[in-house]
Amino acid sequence: MWIEGGKVDTAVAPSLILPAKRKDFAVIEHAKAYLFDAIIRSNANPSISAIYASYREESVRLVEMGKLTDIIEERHFYRMRQKINNADIELAKANSNTRAKILRGLGYNTAPPFALDRVEVDRVQMNLGLIHDSDSSYTGPISMYIAIDCCTRVLLGIVVEFDAPETSNGVIALMRQMLVPLSEKSPFAGVPKKIVFDNGPGMKSVNLQQVLSNLKITDIYYAPPEQPWRKPFIESFNNLIVDEFFKKVRFVDVDGNSRIGIPGFLEKQRQQDENYIKVKLQDIACLQVSHFMKALTQWIDQYHNEDIHPSLKMTPRQKWEESMQYKPILPCSLNTQIQAFHVNQQQKVQKLQSRGWVQVRGQRFYSKEALELYLACCVGKKLTESIDVEVKYSIDDARHVSISVIKPSEKVATTILVPNRNISSMPNPISFEELETPKFTRRGVCVYEIERLPTPSKKRKNKRSVQSDSFETNLENNLSADDVIANSHRKFSPYNKSTYDKKSLTNQDVLVDNFTINTDDEENDLI
Repeated sequence: MWIEGGKVDTAVAPSLILPAKRKDFAVIEHAKAYLFDAIIRSNANPSISAIYASYREESVRLVEMGKLTDIIEERHFYRMRQKINNADIELAKANSNTRAKILRGLGYNTAPPFALDRVEVDRVQMNLGLIHDSDSSYTGPISMYIAIDCCTRVLLGIVVEFDAPETSNGVIALMRQMLVPLSEKSPFAGVPKKIVFDNGPGMKSVNLQQVLSNLKITDIYYAPPEQPWRKPFIESFNNLIVDEFFKKVRFVDVDGNSRIGIPGFLEKQRQQDENYIKVKLQDIACLQVSHFMKALTQWIDQYHNEDIHPSLKMTPRQKWEESMQYKPILPCSLNTQIQAFHVNQQQKVQKLQSRGWVQVRGQRFYSKEALELYLACCVGKKLTESIDVEVKYSIDDARHVSISVIKPSEKVATTILVPNRNISSMPNPISFEELETPKFTRRGVCVYEIERLPTPSKKRKNKRSVQSDSFETNLENNLSADDVIANSHRKFSPYNKSTYDKKSLTNQDVLVDNFTINTDDEENDLI
């Protein structure tokens, strides 16, 4: 301070400015995730003040519980909001490389703090066609359903389909993968807290909503079309898998020959481009499905365990393990994994038989628990009578079905899981369609290989346009056998009728090369 005229003047004294104390990492990450979730849920331009008021109320509660150490100021919300606005403007005019860079930066600034806090799901169609291993036929263009954990960038699931439109079956299969690790090198699985879906028709189906309800996932959001910044993590991964797998994966054969990129893959082209060439995927498809799937699995393991992610500065597996130290994930029980996907019904009411079995699509399901359920419900009935139950199943997994019934003394339905005793021990799911199509030869049936299967010859069609008279018609007309023969000759003679008059022919006339010769003529004997 300065002393002037015996007085202390603090106004002119230089003040000591202390450096701002940096907020805890968990506090910043929580604020980013809260703001981003609030923005992507709003179709209009939301009020930052209202979002901050809601954030502050929740953060105060978390601080009192000891889960947070501090609360960030409101001005930081405006700065983060400005970054999102700038990214939205730049994405509209950016090329593919700049677009990937913007999405990576946006993901870095909006990532949730822990694994499975938010998962993004998308369907992407690739300009690639493969050939089937069995008959070398063309598969049609492939499409992939992908699920990415926004915190760790871990690939929770990927489903590949061939020449198929977007349906709920692909999305449900992806949800099933999210609960089970992909492989030993990719042991990531769990039920997400929040899910951001694409706006496609397959992601809004009733069956998918039932699966999400069974898994207790209620925080669901659908990103509008043409707004990739609302799901930057999955958009960034789509660019990454194209650049690092479809374009740069290396194939090496036994002779040492190598090739860079997936054979048959075409980048997106525009007709106004100078080098635009119209090529059909079917004409350049040459890679078998099995080789493609093996290469994809190997790349996924490398992506998780070896490659340093540009936004994380570590591998996705290291980020996942780091998150597990702060917030472990409870494993999903096997019964929950199975029952959550039982959303299909063959008919509304089915019969539970007296011996504790029920039949669904030609498969018989039985358990002692089902027999006990039958006995508990069979009050006032004969033990030989079947009872009405509700049966639900998954079309892609015929190993179990769910049976629901209300017991006589209860008001809430009891649901049990009943196995298919023939295949319940199989480690991987098998669909009802696969069971309905026999693939294996039964024991004791002789199989004989033949070059060509004999086929019955087709019956020739009657080429005659004129039908002969029936026996009853000839009898009514009082025709003799000679008259019937003469009429038949008259109708079906192969010779041209215009060259002669058949009615003038007698029994002694003979037709030779369209000339009539009388056998009684002596001159003809000389001929």
